Amino acid sequence: MKIHSFAKAFGAPEGVDEALEAMSTEEERALVVAMAERGEFSESQVAEAMGLSLSEAEELVRSCYKRGFTSLTEDGLYVTGCLYSRLDLFAQFENSRWRELPEDVRKTLDNWYLEEYGKRCLPGIVAKLENRARGNYGLEKDRPCHLGNDRVIPLEEALTFMDTVEEDIYVLPCNCRCLAMNCQFPVDTCLQYYRSDTINTPIHRGWGRKVSLEEAKGIIESASKDGLMQTVGDEALCNCDSCCCYPFRSSKRLGSKGIWPRQDYRVLWDDRRCVRCGLCADKCHFDVFEVKRSGEGKSMTFDSSRCWGCGLCVHACPTGALSLEKIG
Repeated sequence: MKIHSFAKAFGAPEGVDEALEAMSTEEERALVVAMAERGEFSESQVAEAMGLSLSEAEELVRSCYKRGFTSLTEDGLYVTGCLYSRLDLFAQFENSRWRELPEDVRKTLDNWYLEEYGKRCLPGIVAKLENRARGNYGLEKDRPCHLGNDRVIPLEEALTFMDTVEEDIYVLPCNCRCLAMNCQFPVDTCLQYYRSDTINTPIHRGWGRKVSLEEAKGIIESASKDGLMQTVGDEALCNCDSCCCYPFRSSKRLGSKGIWPRQDYRVLWDDRRCVRCGLCADKCHFDVFEVKRSGEGKSMTFDSSRCWGCGLCVHACPTGALSLEKIG
């Protein structure tokens, strides 16, 4: 199987053949190429197309589903997957192999994934804007919108939110940090709570570790102490940075700050209580604070327009000079 045929069928950019070979087997590549033009297909059709017994085809398709080379339809049939559906699973769960790839190949794929991610989020962001505009005129919000990492919340709200989760909770490696590798923050921090029958999710594919509510809260608290922000959506609570996290990185290009991820709070600074220790600046991901030294003195610059309302700085402040204010 020539890698170029697979790359085309798999929707891969040029220059990443080494990565495609690392993340796939010859049999997986053959299945994608054989079934790419068929639309929906069954295990028996895979067996016929690839000259396999039915049991061999069933085993191959199940494995391909888990690894992101196929996806399920609502009717229980399969469609071929694409690089987008495979890449983050590879980086998350075969991270040692991902790290072995040349840095330029990894960066190419990180940038490609970021571009694809932004494009896929764009319709949801447009729907959010339209719904907000309709709300301003007292009109019914009629555009469905589904986006992950939907809003930024402070630690206390994240812990309270977890009490409302009715589904089983799973912890998975953060796909953003596993893929981008721009920092040294912990990666086993992504808490997902899809319904167990939700197809094409990492959990349904067989990934993730089930955790108790108490363990989930412990993961959040530990992540916050390490300097990670909390974002929440319908299916996951993530502990995010700003250098790897695709929502925050995409929001810069999409111009969606405050809309997506939604910002519910902003930080307030009390100059009189501030001792210019700089702990807030150390924790902040967005350069809201800057402490400058001049001779024996220190000065603080503060730009609240950069704030996302995560509250990390509030917890870091030893004098109570910082607080969060609810927006809207």
